[in-house]
Amino acid sequence: MGKTTLLDWAADAAAGEPHRFAVHRLDGGAPDQVAAAVRELPRRAVVEQPADRPRPQLLVLDDVHLLDADTLVELDALVDGLSAVSVVVLTASRPTSPRPGRGGQVLQLPGLTVPQAHSLLVAHGVQRVDPDVLSDLVRLTGGCPLALRELAQTLTTDHLMGRRALPDPLPLGPLGRTSFGAQLHGLTDRTRLAMLVLALGDGCPGAVLVAALARLGLTLPDLDPAVDRHLVRRQHWVLGDPLQRSAIQQLARAEDVRRAHAALADAFEQTDLGRCARHLAAAGEGVDEDVARTLERAARLAQRRGDVAGAATLWQLAADLSPVGPVRLRRLVVAAEGQTACGDLRAAEADLDDLLAAAPAADLTSRALRVRTQLALWSATNSTELARLSADAEQVSAYDSDSAAGVLLNLAVCAQNLGDVPEALRLARRGVELATDGAPARRAFAEAVLGQLTTLITGRAGGLPAQLNDSEVRAHLHGAHPACPAMLAQWLLWCERYEDADALVRTQLRLARESSLSAVLPLPLALAADIAWWRGRWDDGRASAAAAVAAAEPAGQVGLLGYAHSWDAMYAAQRQDRDRAARALGQADDVAERTGSAPAALCTLWVRLHIALADGDLHAAVDHGARAERLRRRLSTSSITFIPFLPEYVEAAIRVQAGDVAALLTQLAEFGLTNESAWTRAAWLRCSGLAGQRNWQDSFEESLSLTPLGRTPFEHARILGCWGERLLSDGHRREARRLLLRADSVFADLGSSLWRAQISRPLAEAGIEVSPSGRVATTLTERELGVCLLVAGGATNRSAAKALSLSEKTVEYHLGKAMAKTGAANRTQLARLLDEGGLDQRAGRPGGG
Repeated sequence: MGKTTLLDWAADAAAGEPHRFAVHRLDGGAPDQVAAAVRELPRRAVVEQPADRPRPQLLVLDDVHLLDADTLVELDALVDGLSAVSVVVLTASRPTSPRPGRGGQVLQLPGLTVPQAHSLLVAHGVQRVDPDVLSDLVRLTGGCPLALRELAQTLTTDHLMGRRALPDPLPLGPLGRTSFGAQLHGLTDRTRLAMLVLALGDGCPGAVLVAALARLGLTLPDLDPAVDRHLVRRQHWVLGDPLQRSAIQQLARAEDVRRAHAALADAFEQTDLGRCARHLAAAGEGVDEDVARTLERAARLAQRRGDVAGAATLWQLAADLSPVGPVRLRRLVVAAEGQTACGDLRAAEADLDDLLAAAPAADLTSRALRVRTQLALWSATNSTELARLSADAEQVSAYDSDSAAGVLLNLAVCAQNLGDVPEALRLARRGVELATDGAPARRAFAEAVLGQLTTLITGRAGGLPAQLNDSEVRAHLHGAHPACPAMLAQWLLWCERYEDADALVRTQLRLARESSLSAVLPLPLALAADIAWWRGRWDDGRASAAAAVAAAEPAGQVGLLGYAHSWDAMYAAQRQDRDRAARALGQADDVAERTGSAPAALCTLWVRLHIALADGDLHAAVDHGARAERLRRRLSTSSITFIPFLPEYVEAAIRVQAGDVAALLTQLAEFGLTNESAWTRAAWLRCSGLAGQRNWQDSFEESLSLTPLGRTPFEHARILGCWGERLLSDGHRREARRLLLRADSVFADLGSSLWRAQISRPLAEAGIEVSPSGRVATTLTERELGVCLLVAGGATNRSAAKALSLSEKTVEYHLGKAMAKTGAANRTQLARLLDEGGLDQRAGRPGGG
């Protein structure tokens, strides 16, 4: 709620029919008219009192900060005396302005918070807004409701979703211009020009401000009238309100804006070439090769500092000021390369269209085509676009085989993302053929693409290259194939080298963040969520999945969004956050439908199957599994990254005896042999054991040995759970309890309330209840609990019998019953349950004995 809204509410809430009169102060209005109106207030208040029943009057004055100093003094004196005629005065002004009256209470309205601003924007028609953009809007407007309300109508969807940078300065609507512009009324041209320099300098050092003012014949004292009005803060020389920067620039004459930029460019020349170049560009009025050269020099310096986004902006400005010709085209392609790397995909697309429309030389054409395929890699593409770009690459190969190789390898990844594995393999092989004599980075990318596709099709690891070091990762991220390290990490993941994949992803994320390569972030973030699943670091995975969604959406990387949303749904489901899981799955389905990506559709089916299996909705699980299997067959892949659904599908089919279970088990066994994958073989053994096939105890034993708790904890716990259920069905309750409790403990450590709910069902059948806190709540009798406490404290059976006045055989009997109920294998484990809070000592106590 803004101050004006609050005043309106107060006036409407006053008893009786409000009689309103206003003091208007418009730009250009005469101060003496305002002062005369203020002096009229006491008389109006008295005259309008009803003669028959006098009552207190409410006087509401808005925007008092617009009054000049002399009028404010008169109002100050009048407000103090109005109480004598039963007038209550309610005024509103901006926080930095003085208020009339020397007494009374003050209510300070802070700017809107981020959640409040979001509610306001939604109320004014904004459907979605990126969280980072929303935070920036609140910061840049100071949380001003008026400005935010007008921005909801002014900014485009691309602005609000972070796909385009916010305008600088933020545009003010008519009400904003009137409100903030009125504060400038009465200031001299010199003061306004000095404030314009301050606004355009945007936090420039004091020495630069003084130098820029001097170039315009101004000095710091020219800002004193603005300081007196609380429009400028003398300390650090900043504007009092962030929106004043917008108002000053929008209300200034174009000639004054150019003069101020030129003065700032001169002032920055010796200290900051980048800012100097930007001000030079803003001061220009058309093509200026001298300024363009300065901008190019600043862009190269920014590139050396690792400021990719800043360099891309400078290259773009240099191209805009360049005369038509090859130099301008070269600057455009470099700008597009930087924009692609830092995630400004729409700007890169526009620059490439501009470049290719000019029919550039062969070297620039091949370079532009490589960037175009990089854009296709980050965003969604289709088979038609893929075929066109492939044909273009073959034409380029006649004179630039190395660039053509890079294009074809990028397209191979695009085809893989679409699920067209044969086409991906064809493109990769052609790219490898052309890259044989190319740059080392290109050959490394070729190896990664071809090796990954081979693993995808055959399920075999093949010859993995050595890990990349920091300098090699950095070279790829800043080079023509920034996706290369992520693809290698994905390949390592498919080959179950979890630690190596994790280390490489962490390196990519660190180096990409250091260089602000926002376009590079979504894929390694999504991979981090994937790797965390297998390694059992689910808190990290949950955070990575959310970050991947947040990074991919504003960057326009639609292809990655489905992958990221699916992992977000999976982790939400583990915490039984059903609303978030359903929302994320709906978004993942939407992406899969829009892009036609079979891998994305397969991923969402796996998540749905996983949730249905844990919930015990087995028929739904079988249905999701059958659909996923049909899709996998269409993809012709045996890679474990595309078959994690298969063991869960087989398990659901076993539990409801749906379909040909024996055939499914045979297929799973073949994958285990083909992939040379410990996880796949362990999953087959787990399902075989659950099905009760011959030597099922040995199957469970071997599967546990293939999935150590410290390496793949979730699969380890699933094996324990299935083994416990199998034992329970065969009547081995005590051993079943022990395994089921171990599984529950691992699920608790992972933070999966979803699978703890699943394991609680066989535990309850075994006579054990597990509370949400992880404590085992069994139906121990008081006598059994008493024996447990003594034994856990180190008592022997004999000493416990003596303490409880029981026979030693009775103690042995109660101890055996308690261990059977809790699943403890021995006295030590029973003691640990008590010591670590695993046994609820307030358990039910039916009977004594």
